[in-house]
Amino acid sequence: MKSMNTEWHEKYFKCLCKPCRERRGEYLTLDLNDILKVRKTPHEEELHLNMTIKVLKEQVEVFTSRLEPHDTGHLHTTISTLTHRITELQNQKETSR
Repeated sequence: MKSMNTEWHEKYFKCLCKPCRERRGEYLTLDLNDILKVRKTPHEEELHLNMTIKVLKEQVEVFTSRLEPHDTGHLHTTISTLTHRITELQNQKETSR
């Protein structure tokens, strides 16, 4: 016998909770190979890296514009972290060539 909670789930939306999925015989599976196929070519990978670097540089500019003489240590930390990530991605781009 179904509980009221389960009936409500199934009436209004397809519930993704584990008991409902198991009752329907559905299981969420994740295949790493499917994830790795998202960017197939080196050209697509390079485009992705370039776009990521561009976005991160834009964010560094935004955070830099928000710096104040006091109480913005969190912004300095964020800028430093983003700059480090940009360097990592640039190195990754150079090694993939």
